[in-house]
Amino acid sequence: GLVNDVPGLLARAAVFCMPSRWEGSPLACMEAMAAGLPVVGSTIGPIEELVDEGVEGDLVPVGNPTGLSTALLTLLENRGLRRQMGAGARKRAHEQFDVDRMVRRLEELYTWASERVGQTCRLGR
Repeated sequence: GLVNDVPGLLARAAVFCMPSRWEGSPLACMEAMAAGLPVVGSTIGPIEELVDEGVEGDLVPVGNPTGLSTALLTLLENRGLRRQMGAGARKRAHEQFDVDRMVRRLEELYTWASERVGQTCRLGR
């Protein structure tokens, strides 16, 4: 449902869990990582692209509630591991999801694409 204070909610959490069966672009996962939370998520492409197993969190096969509960309990019971993975998540979010960095990467993509389109037009394709 609607949450008006996402940063406040994330600040009170110990772990972020995203047991999705499908995701387009998991913005909530990126927000949790930026807040320094380790992630327990499903082994689906978009989450796997964000979370390195054992570095920023744990990944569990889709539809595996036992694996999900085990991964969550492991992090909840191990403060040191939770902090380590949370720090890794924050670092990755800062390095890869920072707004300025994402804008630069998007500009690079548009430049690359426009150069390819220009080449194609000049070749008469």
